[in-house]
Amino acid sequence: MAVGNIRIASKPCASCGRVQKFERNALVWGGGDLVLVLLTWGAWAILKILINAGTNPWRCSRCGARG
Repeated sequence: MAVGNIRIASKPCASCGRVQKFERNALVWGGGDLVLVLLTWGAWAILKILINAGTNPWRCSRCGARG
């Protein structure tokens, strides 16, 4: 992932017991992704979004728990 592409959201944390800031890396698209989307008729875009959702969880900025 590219540095500096962090998304932030406020959510209740089960570990901390109060609303905290949660962070995760944003999904970054590059030139190679464009080529793969065109070659696979869009299947690569769906696959990349699903992989990102599974491997890039929201994390509490205070305790590090997944949210």
